[in-house]
Amino acid sequence: MRKEKKCLVYLRKSQDKKGQKHSIETQRDKINNFLTSNNMEAVAEFQDIESGKSDSRNGLLSALEESKKQQLPIVVWRVDRLGRKMSTLASIFERNDIPKVIIAELGMEADFMTLMILSVVAAQETRTLSRRVKESMAMLKARDPNIKFGNPRWEAKIDRAWEARREQGEQTIEKYKSLIVPLREDGLSY
Repeated sequence: MRKEKKCLVYLRKSQDKKGQKHSIETQRDKINNFLTSNNMEAVAEFQDIESGKSDSRNGLLSALEESKKQQLPIVVWRVDRLGRKMSTLASIFERNDIPKVIIAELGMEADFMTLMILSVVAAQETRTLSRRVKESMAMLKARDPNIKFGNPRWEAKIDRAWEARREQGEQTIEKYKSLIVPLREDGLSY
């Protein structure tokens, strides 16, 4: 029996909503089928519930770091699960410090050009989706000027949103503190 090739798995869904309730499980099932048919074994799984436009997704950053450390490829189901921002996708596909990113939907031999074309499609889909939502909202508003959009209970969640922003700020401070503090102590500033 052939020895299984090891890899890492990355899963992502945009929101923790009912419409995407089974998204992570579906991706996991499809990737597991791909791994089995390609004699591969996932040694770790990383996931995010966050927009693909965000560059600071903890699961993705951890997967990239682990891939670099263990020199293992990262398997994702589709390009758009990896991200929807061209600059982010291009930087991931061009990295020399990780073995490769495998798009399971495409198979083992997806070349750079195919990946970049699909990245452009994923980025464009974000723009198209945004335009469709705005057009639909305008149409609904024209039909019913009294219609309300957004979270009807936003006031109940505002404290948590502020706390999340504060936490994000604290993480930024920790990330750059070791660089900035010594410069400031030496009398330098930005």
